[in-house]
Amino acid sequence: MYETTYDSLSLQGRLISPKGIISCDFVNQIPNVFDGNPYTSMNYYAPSGGWVGLDFGHPVQIQKITFSPRNRDNFIRKGDLYELFYAQTNGWESLGKQTATSDSLSYNAPEGSLLYLRNHSRGNDERIFEMVDGKQRLW
Repeated sequence: MYETTYDSLSLQGRLISPKGIISCDFVNQIPNVFDGNPYTSMNYYAPSGGWVGLDFGHPVQIQKITFSPRNRDNFIRKGDLYELFYAQTNGWESLGKQTATSDSLSYNAPEGSLLYLRNHSRGNDERIFEMVDGKQRLW
């Protein structure tokens, strides 16, 4: 949360949450909500009610918010080395390796093919997928 759209330092405040959350097992995860790290998050045992906020101690006008949904770090990371494969009758065929220079990669894959993207830098939570009407469909 930022006071103006031009701010690069987020507002700081005292963490607040509904009664009971502070006393539950998730208390050590609450600071993750506002730590600025997209790879951390807070778990909650129910589908709703597990919110956390900030008390600034005085009225504050907020003009900008950044939001990162829980992602388990499954996205393209600048600097990581990737390799895209597509399914052939005799196995997986590589479309080449790329080091990401942004949050996306560009490959020319055969239309309608079953794909597999391998991150050679980190991670092991990979799934096969296909592109249907410009959207990723996971299997």
